[in-house]
Amino acid sequence: LEEEGLTGNFNPNHGSESGQFSSGPSSTTFSSKTMQQKEDAFLDKHVNSDDLGTQLIKDTLISQRVYGDNAPNYFKITSERNGEIVGGAHYSVHKKEGTIYLLGVLPSERGQGTGKALLKKTIKNMYAKGARKIILQSAPGAVSFYEKFGFTHTSKNGMKLILTED
Repeated sequence: LEEEGLTGNFNPNHGSESGQFSSGPSSTTFSSKTMQQKEDAFLDKHVNSDDLGTQLIKDTLISQRVYGDNAPNYFKITSERNGEIVGGAHYSVHKKEGTIYLLGVLPSERGQGTGKALLKKTIKNMYAKGARKIILQSAPGAVSFYEKFGFTHTSKNGMKLILTED
C-alpha cells in the first residue's frame, strides 16, 4: 500500500491513530474523539454532495453509527489523506462469504490509487476474517475497476471474487 501513499496498520478498533487507514467492527463504539470529529467534519463538509463516491463514503460512516452493536459482523474502513477522510468501505463477513456494500472515494482522489488501496485493504481484511468468496453490486461505471482485481460477473451489476490460499 505504500506505493499509493496511503500506508497504515490495520487496527480492529475505531479511531486508529497509527496510520492512514481506520477500520473496525460495527460492534465497537467510537473510542477516539479525533476519529469521530473527522467523520463529523466529512459529513458536514459534504452534506449536499451529489457525487456517487462521496455519497458512498457518507453512507459508510452513517451506516456504522446506525447499526452499531446490532451488527457485529459488519465492518468499515476509512482512508485518509492529510488528516481528512477521502474514502470509505463498508463490508460484512459471514462464515466464508463476504459482501462489500459500499466502497467510494472523493472525486479528487480518483486516479490517485486511493480506491485501489482501499479495495486491497478491504479484501485483505475480509480474507483475514475468513472470507473466501466476496460479492458486491457495482455501479456500471466501476465494473472495469473491480475486474482489474479479478472480480467476475454474476449478473448485470453483480460481481464476485473467489479467494484462494495463495
